Amino acid sequence: MTLTNVARRRRPSGKFLTAIGFVFILQVALLLWSGGGTTIVQLKPVVKPAYQLGEARAPELAALEDPTLFVLPHEWGFSGDAWMKMPRLTFEPQPWSSTEPLRWLLTNPEELGETLNQYVEAHPAPAFPVTLMPEPALTYPRLAPTLRLWPSSTLRIEGGLAQRRFLNSPQLPFVTEALTNSVVEVLVDPHGETFTAVLVSRSGSTNNLDDLALKIAKASRFESIEPIGPDRASAPEPKLVQGTLIFEWQPQPPTNSRPVLP
Repeated sequence: MTLTNVARRRRPSGKFLTAIGFVFILQVALLLWSGGGTTIVQLKPVVKPAYQLGEARAPELAALEDPTLFVLPHEWGFSGDAWMKMPRLTFEPQPWSSTEPLRWLLTNPEELGETLNQYVEAHPAPAFPVTLMPEPALTYPRLAPTLRLWPSSTLRIEGGLAQRRFLNSPQLPFVTEALTNSVVEVLVDPHGETFTAVLVSRSGSTNNLDDLALKIAKASRFESIEPIGPDRASAPEPKLVQGTLIFEWQPQPPTNSRPVLP
């Protein structure tokens, strides 16, 4: 097989080319037949009335658009030459002397108001009297007469126990006679309890008031001074404290009963 025979086999035949041309022509005819009968119609816009809202403008701005406002007669306008000209007034003082020139009065700005200041200093404004309201009179309220409280019998503590708080203060009775004080000396332990009580001075009563004072002294109790807390072991041991209990007897208050006439 030669190259000439191979080239002849690869070259297309005339029937094949004719078939391709026939198919092409057929497609063109179909396209013309399917779209050839329609024409493009151009639509014309319909004219309709249009509305446009005007902008709100101030009357002053609208007046500026009037050209007649700018052609009013004026001295510097086209009709200014026809106006009557007023001559400018000039001051010409009358000469009072032919030899001496005019001398104008000069004003010193620093002296302005000096006369007024001198007048104000020479004529000071009078002082207006100030009207003061009188102070109200001092009054005291009326107090009801108070009842005189008759002092009752009291217990006074002296010595080392005067600074310790008394825990069971007794209610002492009144006496029917004038007596002196009953004095009792006591020794109190650190717990506040009475260790000993000795009557050192009698009142002279016949109603056993001294025995009552001694009984109260033995039953009296004071504030404890026993050390407490974690340092109580190293704290010094408190001792007995001596004190004096003084019983001051007060006589019975007088009554309001009328005395019996003989």
